Amino acid sequence: MNFLPKPAEGIPGTERTPWYHRNVDYDEIAFFHGGSLYGIPMPPGLISHAPQGVHHGAPEKARQRARRKFDEYSTVDWQVIAIDTRRRLTPCAEMLAHDLGQH
Repeated sequence: MNFLPKPAEGIPGTERTPWYHRNVDYDEIAFFHGGSLYGIPMPPGLISHAPQGVHHGAPEKARQRARRKFDEYSTVDWQVIAIDTRRRLTPCAEMLAHDLGQH
């Protein structure tokens, strides 16, 4: 799934930020290439891994900011590619050495 620059939802009260969800049957890897989420820079080069069944999504602070600044942004300019895998993924030691510990 690609999250590429797009017009933001325009009806006031609409939830613009993707909801928390869990992929019951798949692991999800997301590659962050850049852009921003309502004025907050997306970290280029970041890779995230949401193991099968783990709730994940944008932090609540990002949701609150999107609601507060609804009138200030008419586009979402994130650049993220997410891939769901049928097989469970196990991070290697090299990957874990760069873990930011944010999830």
